[in-house]
Amino acid sequence: MPHASHQFLPQEAIIIPEPFRLPHDWHPDKKLQVIDMENGVLLNITQPFPETTLEQVAACLPYLGKAKTIAEMDEAIRQGAKDIAPCQVESP
Repeated sequence: MPHASHQFLPQEAIIIPEPFRLPHDWHPDKKLQVIDMENGVLLNITQPFPETTLEQVAACLPYLGKAKTIAEMDEAIRQGAKDIAPCQVESP
């Protein structure tokens, strides 16, 4: 993991070295949000995704199939967990 130190400039600018910017696709036109954390600051893209409306997002919500039982949902969760971490999941 790259490391760097920085001295603050009078203009309140922080220069983020290229090895840190490239993996995140941070270019000079990107706006970053600075979030104060207990042990430092967190830099985050202000708007990583285009703005959407509820109608655009909710269109994928309707489900017309037969309702799943709790047992079927539990089994699907158990199977998904096994797929992610097969050695860490125990059967009940």
